[in-house]
Amino acid sequence: MKKPVDLSPDAVALAALPSLGPTSAKMLIEAGVKDVRALKRLGAVGAYRALRFRFGRRVSMNFVYAIECGLRGLDWRALEKDRKAELKAQAQAQAALAELEKEESDAVLGR
Repeated sequence: MKKPVDLSPDAVALAALPSLGPTSAKMLIEAGVKDVRALKRLGAVGAYRALRFRFGRRVSMNFVYAIECGLRGLDWRALEKDRKAELKAQAQAQAALAELEKEESDAVLGR
């Protein structure tokens, strides 16, 4: 049996978006995306970049699709192929930038 997850009201609101859930909400908040309004402001690709900076390769491409669907109120299976391809190209570029920024940050901090 899964143990219950304590969520803040903002995390509950994020988790309530279609295609997201409690784990996704907690990761978004930890990456600096504090609430639904911040998620809307960043958009799917911007939020994905924040996640990749914070969590690295642990964040898969599926996360950007889930965020997009959550923002649009769609089930994850309803994402159009063309939009999925656009998101993939944008997210790959942002992931590369996030990796470079993370490496630079780690070098400055001596990690």
